[in-house]
Amino acid sequence: MKPVAMKVKHGDMIKLAENGEFDVIVHWCNCECIMGSIAEQIEKTFPGAYEADRGTEACDSSKIGRLSIAKVKVKNNKWLVIVNGYIQLLSGGNVNYHA
Repeated sequence: MKPVAMKVKHGDMIKLAENGEFDVIVHWCNCECIMGSIAEQIEKTFPGAYEADRGTEACDSSKIGRLSIAKVKVKNNKWLVIVNGYIQLLSGGNVNYHA
């Protein structure tokens, strides 16, 4: 299978996603089920991403290196997959880059 080059888009990621400009958002999360920074914007715009996060146990360290996934409908009848990647136990630091 031939590798596909990643396309780079510039602009407001949330607005681009709402307009169906791409299929997937992958962002990092803490294990507290507290979304801040870009995650907070994702939560407000795509509540399904937060629901997927809340479907996990808060402060569970075994989530490090795991994912929760939401699929939401955006403009033009397209689907957007949002991947919450757990790479830190608590908000505000201690990122596990190996996760």
